Amino acid sequence: MKTYAIIEAGGEQLQVEPGRFYNVRHLSLRGVNFWGQNTTLLLYRVLMIHHQSATVLGTPWVQNATVKGRILDARLDNKLVIYKMRAKKKYRRKRGHRQSLTRFIVDAICLNGKVLLD
Repeated sequence: MKTYAIIEAGGEQLQVEPGRFYNVRHLSLRGVNFWGQNTTLLLYRVLMIHHQSATVLGTPWVQNATVKGRILDARLDNKLVIYKMRAKKKYRRKRGHRQSLTRFIVDAICLNGKVLLD
């Protein structure tokens, strides 16, 4: 069985595994341009850890659990188009924006100071 954790980051809950990368919105208030690439992340909002056949649940977070990772880069999400129209009134508004994302890679899942390996 794979080792994975469920974390809260950027207003979302993500299931993360070591060695994989993820895109997260609102990771930090200052943005990636302030922190730069290869900046180490320590995420403490770990909701659950699954390792081998054991599962550790937090209330609301698991005590002494961290997810270690690195910031890879900043990127923009796909364009979101907002189109407003009122029939027979000649009212049309087309707007859109691209959400800024932070891509990070998970290096390790730690519980009580020990790195959990597969």
